[in-house]
Amino acid sequence: MNILIVDDEPGLAAGLAGWLEENGWGALGVATTSDEAVEWINRNGRVDVLVCDVAIEPADGFTLRESHSAASAKNADYLHFRL
Repeated sequence: MNILIVDDEPGLAAGLAGWLEENGWGALGVATTSDEAVEWINRNGRVDVLVCDVAIEPADGFTLRESHSAASAKNADYLHFRL
């Protein structure tokens, strides 16, 4: 399962990634901007779960989900959050 975490707070993203890895989830990616997320999606070919902060730059989390560049993520499950 490919899980991508997108958050502009690297410590929060790394902490969540660490927790997921400790609990048996693999194939994790972490991005701090929507541009990095699109690069990760294009490089890895597929995202099963996208955990995404709504307030990221340059595009917000909802725009990232709908992005044509992130077409391979369109069928992923999403968890949007705002802290």
